[in-house]
Amino acid sequence: KIKKIKMENKEEYHTISQAETLDKFRRVLMEVFNGDAEAMLSNIEQRAAEKEDYETAAQMRDLNTKIKESINE
Repeated sequence: KIKKIKMENKEEYHTISQAETLDKFRRVLMEVFNGDAEAMLSNIEQRAAEKEDYETAAQMRDLNTKIKESINE
Protein backbone atom coordinates (compact mmCIF):
# COMPACT_ATOMS: atom_id res chain seq x y z
CA LYS A 1 0.00 0.00 0.00
CA ILE A 2 2.82 2.43 0.74
CA LYS A 3 4.22 2.17 -2.79
CA LYS A 4 0.77 2.76 -4.27
CA ILE A 5 0.29 5.88 -2.18
CA LYS A 6 3.71 7.20 -3.19
CA MET A 7 2.90 6.55 -6.85
CA GLU A 8 -0.40 8.38 -6.57
CA ASN A 9 1.36 11.39 -5.04
CA LYS A 10 3.92 11.39 -7.86
CA GLU A 11 1.15 11.21 -10.45
CA GLU A 12 -0.76 14.00 -8.71
CA TYR A 13 2.40 16.14 -8.58
CA HIS A 14 3.04 15.45 -12.26
CA THR A 15 -0.51 16.51 -13.14
CA ILE A 16 -0.21 19.72 -11.12
CA SER A 17 3.22 20.45 -12.60
CA GLN A 18 1.91 19.84 -16.11
CA ALA A 19 -1.07 22.15 -15.51
CA GLU A 20 1.24 24.91 -14.23
CA THR A 21 3.50 24.52 -17.25
CA LEU A 22 0.56 24.71 -19.65
CA ASP A 23 -0.73 27.80 -17.87
CA LYS A 24 2.67 29.51 -18.21
CA PHE A 25 2.84 28.49 -21.87
CA ARG A 26 -0.64 29.91 -22.50
CA ARG A 27 0.19 33.19 -20.73
CA VAL A 28 3.38 33.67 -22.78
CA LEU A 29 1.52 32.81 -25.97
CA MET A 30 -1.24 35.31 -25.27
CA GLU A 31 0.69 38.12 -23.54
CA VAL A 32 4.02 38.08 -25.39
CA PHE A 33 3.00 36.76 -28.82
CA ASN A 34 -0.62 38.01 -28.93
CA GLY A 35 -1.87 34.47 -29.57
CA ASP A 36 0.39 33.97 -32.60
CA ALA A 37 1.55 30.37 -32.13
CA GLU A 38 3.61 30.42 -35.32
CA ALA A 39 5.62 33.41 -34.08
CA MET A 40 6.15 31.79 -30.70
CA LEU A 41 7.32 28.49 -32.20
CA SER A 42 9.59 30.34 -34.65
CA ASN A 43 11.11 32.25 -31.74
CA ILE A 44 11.73 29.02 -29.79
CA GLU A 45 13.18 27.40 -32.93
CA GLN A 46 15.58 30.32 -33.45
CA ARG A 47 16.71 30.33 -29.82
CA ALA A 48 17.23 26.56 -29.84
CA ALA A 49 19.29 26.76 -33.03
CA GLU A 50 21.43 29.53 -31.54
CA LYS A 51 22.16 27.21 -28.59
CA GLU A 52 22.86 24.37 -31.02
CA ASP A 53 19.87 22.40 -29.69
CA TYR A 54 18.96 21.20 -33.15
CA GLU A 55 16.51 18.54 -31.93
CA THR A 56 14.31 21.15 -30.25
CA ALA A 57 14.66 23.48 -33.22
CA ALA A 58 13.51 20.71 -35.57
CA GLN A 59 10.55 19.88 -33.32
CA MET A 60 9.44 23.53 -33.31
CA ARG A 61 9.80 23.68 -37.10
CA ASP A 62 7.72 20.51 -37.45
CA LEU A 63 5.01 21.90 -35.15
CA ASN A 64 4.90 25.12 -37.16
CA THR A 65 4.57 23.08 -40.37
CA LYS A 66 1.66 21.11 -38.86
CA ILE A 67 -0.07 24.33 -37.80
CA LYS A 68 0.30 25.82 -41.28
CA GLU A 69 -0.99 22.60 -42.88
CA SER A 70 -4.03 22.50 -40.59
CA ILE A 71 -4.85 26.13 -41.37
CA ASN A 72 -4.68 25.48 -45.13
CA GLU A 73 -7.01 22.45 -44.98
